[in-house]
Amino acid sequence: MQNRGLVIGLSLTLGAIMVAGFIAVTGQHRDAPRSLPTTGSPTTTASDSGSVTTSSASVSATASAGVASGASSTPSPLAPAPAHSPAPTRAATVVPTHAATPVPTHAVPAPTTPAPTTPAASPPVAGMVFSDEFNSSSLDTSKWVALNRSGDSSNQEVGCYAPDHVGVSGGLLTLRTDVAACPDGKSYTSGAIQMRSFSFTYGTVEFRSKESGGTGTWPAEWLLGSNCQQTNVASADNVSPCAWPNSGSDEIDIAEIMGHDLSTVNQGIHSGGNNDGCRASTSDVSQNWHTYQLVWSPGSLVWKIDGVTTCTKTAGIPSTPMFLILNTAVGGTGGGAVDPSTLPQTHQVDYVRIYK
Repeated sequence: MQNRGLVIGLSLTLGAIMVAGFIAVTGQHRDAPRSLPTTGSPTTTASDSGSVTTSSASVSATASAGVASGASSTPSPLAPAPAHSPAPTRAATVVPTHAATPVPTHAVPAPTTPAPTTPAASPPVAGMVFSDEFNSSSLDTSKWVALNRSGDSSNQEVGCYAPDHVGVSGGLLTLRTDVAACPDGKSYTSGAIQMRSFSFTYGTVEFRSKESGGTGTWPAEWLLGSNCQQTNVASADNVSPCAWPNSGSDEIDIAEIMGHDLSTVNQGIHSGGNNDGCRASTSDVSQNWHTYQLVWSPGSLVWKIDGVTTCTKTAGIPSTPMFLILNTAVGGTGGGAVDPSTLPQTHQVDYVRIYK
């Protein structure tokens, strides 16, 4: 029994010593912070992308520090994780919030159309009071009357007008003149139209045309006083209330080709005793398209060909409503002797516009 007690006492004494030693050792690991060498200590950097990375040099320094301190490569379960310097906090990059740039509200200009090489209608402009682009397949009879009568005998004309010599196609009005017997025995038939009911006082008349050629034709675009608008359909004579050339029945010639002179345009007034006018030179009107304008204002008339002023008059200016006539007369005082071998001929108009 004494030996067993001695053994037991020695065992208890040795256990107490071991426990005390364990407590002393573990107390040192909890309370003493680990210090790593300054040289080669791990560095933590923030990349431009915002992720945190550790360089390979810091990993090697950490491993060598652990070997130098005699620490086990496998940490004790009771030992805390090695204390690393806290990673620097990277402030979040603030993306500037610029105000949205306003989208321009200006309308994109429509593409410019090249100048046509063949007759083409233009869109109506502001202030238009009458227009015909001749884009249908027949004459617009709500706007025009195709004349069906003899020519003006007071001018010794040798032809007549017939509706079948008036045509509309391809965007053009065509008045045809040829050798064809008239009901009254005359030898030549041509085409003519006049405004059915529209008349106006002051404004700008514009049309684009290619006139008749040949020898003996007398093409014209002209205004006549509204007192003659109804009677002129059946007769060129002065049938009341028409009383040419008095006021209300007077005349303005916008473009008139006379005497087979195809490079001269007659522009004139026949009002009361006033028979004034101009003769404008241009390129052959039977071979070339020209744009003609008459600007009619109180006390003033201005004629233009292709945008160029060719005549201005300020005396004896008509001041009452007028209507437009487009025709090709044959022979007489304006056409002269007719050479039938130069027929047929055509007088073409691309458009007519009147605006104020």
